Amino acid sequence: MRAETNSGQKNIIIVLLLAVILVIAAMTNPKKDDYSNWVKEQLVQNTDGQLGKALTTLFAPTIVNESTVAQNYVFFSVFRTDVDKYHITTIGLFNNYIPIENNTE
Repeated sequence: MRAETNSGQKNIIIVLLLAVILVIAAMTNPKKDDYSNWVKEQLVQNTDGQLGKALTTLFAPTIVNESTVAQNYVFFSVFRTDVDKYHITTIGLFNNYIPIENNTE
């Protein structure tokens, strides 16, 4: 009888832990604006010169926002950005971004 109780308690703990993880994932699922700002930061870091950084800071969020399709799956999002010949697919979860596809034509 005691082994069944311990097993039941372990199952409850596992379910509760999973529920907490899913709630945190849903609460930290990045939005399209968050993604645009992240892309801007990445571009600024990889841009040389003050003028290039200033122009990137000014125009990148608008360009990325207009050329990105976001699919929200509650616990994570998929962002597909198409700018000219560049195609980038990124997964966003827990306020982090994981590029999964980066193609140029």
